[in-house]
Amino acid sequence: MNMSKEFYQLKLNPTEGGIVLWLNTFYSFHETPCYHYCVTEWNRDLIAPCFVNEGETIAQSMKRRGFKFLRIHKTCSRKAFDTKEKAYNNFIFLKKRQLAHLQRDIKMIKEVIKFNNEKSFDDLEDYGHSFLIPNTNELVLSADGFY
Repeated sequence: MNMSKEFYQLKLNPTEGGIVLWLNTFYSFHETPCYHYCVTEWNRDLIAPCFVNEGETIAQSMKRRGFKFLRIHKTCSRKAFDTKEKAYNNFIFLKKRQLAHLQRDIKMIKEVIKFNNEKSFDDLEDYGHSFLIPNTNELVLSADGFY
C-alpha cells in the first residue's frame, strides 16, 4: 500500500530539557478529489491489507476497528501541512493568536479582581441568570477585545 504522501503538524511540548516543538507526521492512505485521509505514524502499520475484510475499504476497516483518522483538505487545510516549514508557520500563527486571546483574558481577569477588591457582590448588576460587572463594556468592545 502506497503511503508516500506525508503531512506535518507541530505541537508545543515543554520538557525538562526546554521547549520542544513536537512533530506529528500523518500518512495518507486514501485520496479523493478534495481530501487526503491520513493516519498517525504509530497507526500506519495497522492498515495492512490483512486487516481489511472482503468488500471493505481501508477507511471502513479503520472505522470498524475503532481507529481515528484525519481528513486533510487538499487546498485549505488548517490541521496539517505538506511541508514542515508550512507546519511551523501555521504553528507560529496559532501561537500569536493564542497569545492575543490570553492577553485579552488577563485584562478581563484583572478587571474582575479590581472589582472584587473595591466593591462587593451586591454591586453586581442582575443580567438575567448572570451578573454583570458595571462599566466593563468598553473593555469587551475595545479594538483588542476581538468582538
